[in-house]
Amino acid sequence: MRVGADGSATPTGEWRVQRKPDRVQRAVWAPVFSSEYAPLNPRRDGREWFSPPWSGAGWTTGAAREYRCESDGASVLSWDSERWPVWGWVPYNEIPERTLFNRQVQMFPVADVRLRAGVRADREGLSAAATIASHGHEWRASFDGGTVTISTRPQGDAEWATMTTAPGPRFAPGRFVDLEFWRADQALEVWADGRKIAQASYDWSPSKRLSLATGAPEDALTDEGYAGPTLWDASAYERARPRVQWSFRGSPVTLARVGLDRDLYYEPVAFFGGRPALATSPTNLATLGPREHFMLGDNSPASKDGRLWTGVDAPILEQIGSKVGVVERDLILGKAFFVYFPAPRTVGNSIPIPDFGRMRFIR
Repeated sequence: MRVGADGSATPTGEWRVQRKPDRVQRAVWAPVFSSEYAPLNPRRDGREWFSPPWSGAGWTTGAAREYRCESDGASVLSWDSERWPVWGWVPYNEIPERTLFNRQVQMFPVADVRLRAGVRADREGLSAAATIASHGHEWRASFDGGTVTISTRPQGDAEWATMTTAPGPRFAPGRFVDLEFWRADQALEVWADGRKIAQASYDWSPSKRLSLATGAPEDALTDEGYAGPTLWDASAYERARPRVQWSFRGSPVTLARVGLDRDLYYEPVAFFGGRPALATSPTNLATLGPREHFMLGDNSPASKDGRLWTGVDAPILEQIGSKVGVVERDLILGKAFFVYFPAPRTVGNSIPIPDFGRMRFIR
């Protein structure tokens, strides 16, 4: 679908993911964890109350702002996705009693993530790799000898398939190199010291994406009577849950600013009115015309946006049409000029406390 400046859409005969520009993607990364914000005092009442989600044999992590491995052999630093899941949680407008597989308040994993870390080698010869796995596949960014390689493989395969190679950073002893590995919108990017140095992409069809998410055969998803696994099954949760790690070889290494961020995510929403909400399932797709728009809110857990609308106002019904959950172009008035995120806390459950650090004008 090709979208013009006036909002009109022209079919191109092929479905493709619309990837966000780098500046937009960087703005919407939501922090899940960063070692630079580790607590100054990890002990309370004589007990250790904090431990990071990163761990590995030979690694010293704890509540330190920097992580350290003294070995120059192969070492792996892995994210504990069991204890610290990566899902569409936000700290405001959230339902505190959410449980994992309760259909009304279910949490959903987010597999589009960014790994980042400042890497400092003790001596020459360090090689590094960042790996992201989900939906039965793995993607890896390898740094070795001044070259970066992006590769992929189905999980369980022994061989990696190279997607692209490019000049990469060299790890000079004693100097931090800030690395980032992005996976978002079926695209992969590698950044070093704030500069993009490699990128690759892959194009999964909508049916393949659904098949990888649910475990159902691609052809079964098009059958009207299909009643197989859904996006709400525990097995589908396991397929989508991201698993990430860093690996190193060739030198003792220190890591700083070790972080994991997730992409902006709109949840499928639990069953609504006896069926999945609009645009959240192959059984309830949002099909848009040339001047129609599907509207999403500011955050996925609590926004009653186009996914959850139940009807059409009488004047709109008379003048435009009866399509629920869709907004016609002529009804979009004005221009967004200010960002305001709802307050995470209230005083007496009535007075919001604005998050001034996130408020800003849109230019």
